[in-house]
Amino acid sequence: MTASSPASTSGSVFAAATAFAPLPLADGAAARATALSLGRSAEFDICTGVLHHVTRFAAATPDAPAVIDGDTTLTYPG
Repeated sequence: MTASSPASTSGSVFAAATAFAPLPLADGAAARATALSLGRSAEFDICTGVLHHVTRFAAATPDAPAVIDGDTTLTYPG
């Protein structure tokens, strides 16, 4: 079995790009969205790794699921 690219994109999602007119926003919605996005600030420690954050979260919430995938749930050990 070999992979190949189609000779023609006719009839596929790549055949033509359709431009849609921008949807109108409620009065002031664009300005509000911009203001909210610019006002977000958070402390970020670049020296602390992901493992430290997961370990701290697991210690603080030992009964919380660590990972849920469909019907499978993994918990933190301990």
